[in-house]
Amino acid sequence: MPPQQWYQNSAWDAETEKAFLARLTGEREHRDQYLALQALSLAPNHPQAALRLASLYFDTRTDDLEDVSALLARARAYRVVGPLERCIESYKAVIRRERTFPDRRTDAFVELPYLVALSGAEADYAYAVRVLDEGLERVLSGAQRFQWNAAYALIARARGNRSAASGYARVALEAADLDDAGGCADHAEVSRRLRELAG
Repeated sequence: MPPQQWYQNSAWDAETEKAFLARLTGEREHRDQYLALQALSLAPNHPQAALRLASLYFDTRTDDLEDVSALLARARAYRVVGPLERCIESYKAVIRRERTFPDRRTDAFVELPYLVALSGAEADYAYAVRVLDEGLERVLSGAQRFQWNAAYALIARARGNRSAASGYARVALEAADLDDAGGCADHAEVSRRLRELAG
């Protein structure tokens, strides 16, 4: 495994933040990128710090090339601390920016629908399904396959389509057996719900 870069800290405290910001001051060419990547690295375990750095990115950026990473950091941070509405809006912002920068695609195309399905955000079901349909050709990894099919299964069930829900649930559970599917948030609980749907 390659050594961790100075802008990809997963641990964070006041001293680390001070050192990061001091080094960032000396950066010119890649400053925006380092700031966005650091925010993204912190989102799962230090969401408040990630939100601060994402805000700093948007307040000081020199162009918009790293917007996708900074917006994804914001979405993943809000997923931890809430509120749900801000998380969903941040994910939608990621997807909008990806349409402008197609070479900067992320897993937002499965993360957002999965979140919508898990949380029962009914007002966003139609949007989530549209995102899933548009992203079908991008499903490559086991984790993506799991989230894509799990989202479809849960939304189909919520809409009363038990037959479709069962089919998607079975495919999701097959993907859940793959090594890289277990990293999904709430994986065990969702797998239990899917087993009920799969019959």
